Amino acid sequence: EKLEEYGLVATMGIITVKMNDTGKLTWKEAEDMVATGRWGVANHTKNHDQTGFSSLTEAQLKEEINGGQEILRQHFPSLPIVSMYPPGGITSTLIKKVVNEKHHILRGTSGGNNTLPLTESAMLALKCNGVGQFANATIDNDKMKGWIDSGITDGKLIVEMWHGIGDSDGSSWGGNCPEDVAETHLEYVAQKMNDGKLWVATLDDVATYTIQKLNAKARVLEETENKVVLSLTDDLDDSIYKSELTINFPMPNGYTKATATMGGKDIKATVADGKVSVT
Repeated sequence: EKLEEYGLVATMGIITVKMNDTGKLTWKEAEDMVATGRWGVANHTKNHDQTGFSSLTEAQLKEEINGGQEILRQHFPSLPIVSMYPPGGITSTLIKKVVNEKHHILRGTSGGNNTLPLTESAMLALKCNGVGQFANATIDNDKMKGWIDSGITDGKLIVEMWHGIGDSDGSSWGGNCPEDVAETHLEYVAQKMNDGKLWVATLDDVATYTIQKLNAKARVLEETENKVVLSLTDDLDDSIYKSELTINFPMPNGYTKATATMGGKDIKATVADGKVSVT
């Protein structure tokens, strides 16, 4: 409800064998959540075997990781599902190798800075900030606000890990984020987003947008005194990589306004700071 109220989105990590268990999320509930447009899905493995995950063979890891992705794609055919949460944040060279075969994002569990670039065949390793009392760290609004402010100032990606809101669900994670803290934080995130200082997206959207941006090839096909014809292409699968991109180019001297068309239809062109931006 708060995602809808504030215009935000989030990503839920799904352990496939846990779905439909007593007291757990059902496939129908998850599908309905995705249908709202407010939720993406990440692969949290088939079984979440935190104890034995690091000792699995390559074949077992492929079944646990890529097998989980296959099941999720059957339930959510509209989503690329190229993000992965390892159980307990456990990783290794072999785990990264298997994840990288079919995923673009590997989200860990401890805070830290992460940088791009991300290529079509490369994986972005993201670390997260734990919300609630995960890892015995009491979280308050000042601390959570600091994550957002530092991300904006430093131009970095911020991944927050939420296990629950409100009353504890009795799991071993140590507690959920209090409702008042959660609402205050989401309101602050929405404020920064609406001010144009923050992009809030699912992890899949982060991955696919970044890959498109790095693989896009822009060419000038024609240029006259008052017109520029551009071509923007890539070699990616359009069923997965379908994020909107923005092209920026210098505004010719003496001009203050611009219009744009694509495929014969008008599209938005914005003029600011001596450049034209077309999405």
